[in-house]
Amino acid sequence: MTSGSHVDGDRSPRFFGILHSIEELIAVAALGLMALLPLAEIAARPFMAGGIPGSIPFVEHLTLWVGFLGACLAARRDKLIALATATFIPAGLFRTAARTFSSTVGAMVSALLAWSAVDVVAIEMEIGGEIALGIPSWAFQLVLPVSFGLIGWRLAWRSGGWGPRVVSALGLIAGVWLAQSWEMFDGTAGWPWVTLLILAAMAGTPIFAVLAGAAAFLYMVDAFDPAAVPLFA
Repeated sequence: MTSGSHVDGDRSPRFFGILHSIEELIAVAALGLMALLPLAEIAARPFMAGGIPGSIPFVEHLTLWVGFLGACLAARRDKLIALATATFIPAGLFRTAARTFSSTVGAMVSALLAWSAVDVVAIEMEIGGEIALGIPSWAFQLVLPVSFGLIGWRLAWRSGGWGPRVVSALGLIAGVWLAQSWEMFDGTAGWPWVTLLILAAMAGTPIFAVLAGAAAFLYMVDAFDPAAVPLFA
Protein backbone atom coordinates (compact mmCIF):
# COMPACT_ATOMS: atom_id res chain seq x y z
CA MET A 1 0.00 0.00 0.00
CA THR A 2 2.73 2.43 0.99
CA SER A 3 4.84 1.67 -2.05
CA GLY A 4 1.90 1.98 -4.41
CA SER A 5 0.85 5.30 -2.88
CA HIS A 6 4.37 6.61 -3.30
CA VAL A 7 4.43 5.68 -6.98
CA ASP A 8 1.01 7.27 -7.61
CA GLY A 9 2.13 10.41 -5.82
CA ASP A 10 5.17 10.69 -8.05
CA ARG A 11 3.15 10.45 -11.24
CA SER A 12 1.46 13.82 -10.91
CA PRO A 13 4.67 15.92 -10.60
CA ARG A 14 6.21 13.93 -13.44
CA PHE A 15 3.13 14.51 -15.59
CA PHE A 16 3.13 18.24 -14.93
CA GLY A 17 6.86 18.34 -15.54
CA ILE A 18 6.30 16.89 -19.01
CA LEU A 19 3.57 19.45 -19.70
CA HIS A 20 5.82 22.27 -18.53
CA SER A 21 8.63 21.03 -20.77
CA ILE A 22 6.30 20.93 -23.77
CA GLU A 23 5.09 24.44 -22.98
CA GLU A 24 8.65 25.75 -22.80
CA LEU A 25 9.62 23.90 -25.99
CA ILE A 26 6.74 25.50 -27.91
CA ALA A 27 7.70 28.94 -26.59
CA VAL A 28 11.35 28.46 -27.61
CA ALA A 29 10.34 27.14 -31.03
CA ALA A 30 8.03 30.13 -31.63
CA LEU A 31 10.77 32.54 -30.58
CA GLY A 32 13.32 30.77 -32.76
CA LEU A 33 11.08 30.81 -35.81
CA MET A 34 10.24 34.46 -35.21
CA ALA A 35 13.95 35.28 -35.28
CA LEU A 36 14.90 32.98 -38.16
CA LEU A 37 12.12 33.85 -40.62
CA PRO A 38 13.33 37.42 -41.34
CA LEU A 39 16.88 36.12 -41.84
CA ALA A 40 15.61 33.40 -44.18
CA GLU A 41 13.59 36.01 -46.02
CA ILE A 42 16.72 38.11 -46.62
CA ALA A 43 18.68 35.08 -47.78
CA ALA A 44 15.91 33.85 -50.09
CA ARG A 45 15.12 37.12 -51.87
CA PRO A 46 17.95 36.84 -54.45
CA PHE A 47 16.71 33.37 -55.43
CA MET A 48 12.93 33.61 -54.92
CA ALA A 49 10.76 36.33 -56.38
CA GLY A 50 8.98 38.01 -53.51
CA GLY A 51 10.85 36.01 -50.88
CA ILE A 52 9.25 33.46 -48.57
CA PRO A 53 5.44 33.49 -48.96
CA GLY A 54 3.71 34.95 -45.90
CA SER A 55 6.89 35.49 -43.90
CA ILE A 56 5.76 38.83 -42.47
CA PRO A 57 2.28 37.58 -41.38
CA PHE A 58 3.91 34.48 -39.90
CA VAL A 59 6.29 36.64 -37.86
CA GLU A 60 3.38 38.78 -36.67
CA HIS A 61 1.43 35.72 -35.51
CA LEU A 62 4.52 34.18 -33.93
CA THR A 63 4.99 37.41 -31.98
CA LEU A 64 1.49 36.86 -30.61
CA TRP A 65 2.45 33.33 -29.58
CA VAL A 66 5.69 34.42 -27.93
CA GLY A 67 3.90 37.13 -25.95
CA PHE A 68 1.10 34.90 -24.67
CA LEU A 69 3.29 31.87 -24.00
CA GLY A 70 5.64 34.14 -22.09
CA ALA A 71 2.68 35.30 -20.00
CA CYS A 72 1.76 31.67 -19.30
CA LEU A 73 5.31 30.95 -18.11
CA ALA A 74 5.27 34.07 -15.95
CA ALA A 75 1.96 33.01 -14.40
CA ARG A 76 3.42 29.57 -13.68
CA ARG A 77 6.27 31.18 -11.76
CA ASP A 78 4.04 33.82 -10.13
CA LYS A 79 5.95 36.53 -12.00
CA LEU A 80 3.15 38.45 -13.71
CA ILE A 81 3.58 42.21 -13.33
CA ALA A 82 1.53 43.64 -10.47
CA LEU A 83 1.63 46.60 -8.11
CA ALA A 84 3.83 46.19 -5.06
CA THR A 85 1.18 47.58 -2.70
CA ALA A 86 0.17 44.08 -1.57
CA THR A 87 3.62 43.57 -0.03
CA PHE A 88 2.83 46.27 2.53
CA ILE A 89 -0.12 44.30 3.89
CA PRO A 90 0.85 42.63 7.19
CA ALA A 91 1.40 38.89 6.98
CA GLY A 92 -1.42 36.77 8.31
CA LEU A 93 -5.17 36.92 7.80
CA PHE A 94 -5.23 40.25 5.94
CA ARG A 95 -2.53 39.25 3.47
CA THR A 96 -4.23 35.89 2.87
CA ALA A 97 -7.55 37.66 2.25
CA ALA A 98 -5.87 40.12 -0.14
CA ARG A 99 -4.14 37.29 -1.99
CA THR A 100 -7.40 35.38 -2.31
CA PHE A 101 -9.26 38.48 -3.51
CA SER A 102 -6.61 39.43 -6.08
CA SER A 103 -6.37 35.86 -7.39
CA THR A 104 -10.14 35.56 -7.65
CA VAL A 105 -10.48 38.76 -9.66
CA GLY A 106 -7.51 37.84 -11.85
CA ALA A 107 -8.94 34.38 -12.48
CA MET A 108 -12.36 35.86 -13.26
CA VAL A 109 -10.96 38.29 -15.83
CA SER A 110 -8.75 35.59 -17.38
CA ALA A 111 -11.71 33.21 -17.72
CA LEU A 112 -13.80 35.98 -19.26
CA LEU A 113 -11.06 36.68 -21.80
CA ALA A 114 -10.53 32.98 -22.50
CA TRP A 115 -14.20 32.38 -23.22
CA SER A 116 -14.40 35.54 -25.33
CA ALA A 117 -11.32 34.39 -27.25
CA VAL A 118 -13.14 31.16 -28.13
CA ASP A 119 -15.69 33.35 -29.92
CA VAL A 120 -12.85 35.11 -31.75
CA VAL A 121 -11.49 31.77 -32.98
CA ALA A 122 -14.97 30.60 -34.00
CA ILE A 123 -15.57 33.78 -36.01
CA GLU A 124 -12.20 33.42 -37.71
CA MET A 125 -13.04 29.82 -38.61
CA GLU A 126 -16.28 30.97 -40.23
CA ILE A 127 -14.47 33.65 -42.22
CA GLY A 128 -11.92 31.09 -43.38
CA GLY A 129 -8.97 33.47 -43.59
CA GLU A 130 -5.49 32.17 -44.32
CA ILE A 131 -2.04 33.42 -43.37
CA ALA A 132 -0.18 31.77 -46.26
CA LEU A 133 0.58 28.32 -47.68
CA GLY A 134 -2.94 27.18 -46.85
CA ILE A 135 -2.48 27.65 -43.08
CA PRO A 136 -5.67 29.08 -41.54
CA SER A 137 -5.33 32.12 -39.31
CA TRP A 138 -7.58 30.62 -36.62
CA ALA A 139 -4.92 27.96 -35.94
CA PHE A 140 -2.57 30.66 -34.68
CA GLN A 141 -5.32 32.40 -32.70
CA LEU A 142 -5.90 29.27 -30.63
CA VAL A 143 -3.12 30.57 -28.41
CA LEU A 144 -5.55 33.21 -27.07
CA PRO A 145 -8.13 30.99 -25.30
CA VAL A 146 -5.51 28.42 -24.28
CA SER A 147 -3.19 31.05 -22.76
CA PHE A 148 -5.90 32.98 -20.95
CA GLY A 149 -7.32 29.71 -19.64
CA LEU A 150 -3.91 28.58 -18.36
CA ILE A 151 -3.22 31.95 -16.76
CA GLY A 152 -6.60 31.95 -15.02
CA TRP A 153 -6.08 28.41 -13.73
CA ARG A 154 -2.59 29.23 -12.46
CA LEU A 155 -3.75 32.39 -10.72
CA ALA A 156 -6.41 30.35 -8.94
CA TRP A 157 -4.03 27.51 -8.09
CA ARG A 158 -1.31 29.78 -6.73
CA SER A 159 -3.73 31.74 -4.53
CA GLY A 160 -2.73 29.71 -1.45
CA GLY A 161 -4.22 26.71 0.33
CA TRP A 162 -7.31 24.82 -0.66
CA GLY A 163 -9.68 27.43 0.78
CA PRO A 164 -8.33 30.28 -1.36
CA ARG A 165 -8.13 27.93 -4.35
CA VAL A 166 -11.82 27.06 -4.07
CA VAL A 167 -12.76 30.74 -3.82
CA SER A 168 -10.55 31.61 -6.79
CA ALA A 169 -12.07 28.74 -8.78
CA LEU A 170 -15.43 30.42 -8.27
CA GLY A 171 -13.84 33.41 -9.99
CA LEU A 172 -13.15 31.20 -13.02
CA ILE A 173 -16.81 30.17 -13.11
CA ALA A 174 -17.92 33.80 -12.72
CA GLY A 175 -15.70 34.84 -15.64
CA VAL A 176 -17.23 32.25 -17.96
CA TRP A 177 -20.71 33.33 -16.88
CA LEU A 178 -19.91 37.01 -17.51
CA ALA A 179 -18.60 36.19 -21.00
CA GLN A 180 -21.88 34.42 -21.81
CA SER A 181 -24.20 36.94 -20.16
CA TRP A 182 -22.62 40.27 -21.12
CA GLU A 183 -25.83 41.58 -22.75
CA MET A 184 -27.62 41.78 -19.42
CA PHE A 185 -25.19 44.48 -18.27
CA ASP A 186 -26.23 46.90 -21.04
CA GLY A 187 -26.96 50.32 -19.56
CA THR A 188 -25.69 49.50 -16.07
CA ALA A 189 -23.10 51.62 -14.26
CA GLY A 190 -19.46 50.97 -15.01
CA TRP A 191 -17.97 52.50 -11.85
CA PRO A 192 -18.56 49.43 -9.61
CA TRP A 193 -16.46 47.33 -11.98
CA VAL A 194 -13.72 49.97 -12.11
CA THR A 195 -13.75 50.23 -8.31
CA LEU A 196 -13.47 46.45 -8.02
CA LEU A 197 -10.48 46.40 -10.35
CA ILE A 198 -8.73 49.27 -8.55
CA LEU A 199 -9.08 47.44 -5.24
CA ALA A 200 -7.90 44.24 -6.90
CA ALA A 201 -4.86 46.04 -8.33
CA MET A 202 -3.96 47.30 -4.86
CA ALA A 203 -4.34 43.74 -3.55
CA GLY A 204 -1.93 42.38 -6.17
CA THR A 205 -3.99 41.40 -9.22
CA PRO A 206 -1.74 41.37 -12.33
CA ILE A 207 -1.81 44.61 -14.30
CA PHE A 208 -2.94 42.90 -17.52
CA ALA A 209 -6.08 41.62 -15.76
CA VAL A 210 -6.85 45.08 -14.37
CA LEU A 211 -6.52 46.84 -17.74
CA ALA A 212 -8.15 44.12 -19.85
CA GLY A 213 -10.87 43.67 -17.24
CA ALA A 214 -11.66 47.39 -17.28
CA ALA A 215 -11.95 47.30 -21.07
CA ALA A 216 -14.17 44.20 -21.02
CA PHE A 217 -16.50 45.49 -18.31
CA LEU A 218 -16.85 48.93 -19.92
CA TYR A 219 -17.58 47.20 -23.23
CA MET A 220 -20.35 45.21 -21.57
CA VAL A 221 -22.06 48.20 -19.94
CA ASP A 222 -22.06 49.91 -23.36
CA ALA A 223 -23.68 46.84 -24.99
CA PHE A 224 -20.52 45.72 -26.82
CA ASP A 225 -19.37 42.12 -26.95
CA PRO A 226 -16.14 41.80 -24.91
CA ALA A 227 -14.86 39.29 -27.50
CA ALA A 228 -12.83 42.13 -29.06
CA VAL A 229 -10.78 42.62 -25.90
CA PRO A 230 -8.56 39.47 -26.09
CA LEU A 231 -7.04 40.69 -29.34
CA PHE A 232 -5.74 43.82 -27.60
CA ALA A 233 -5.02 42.44 -24.12
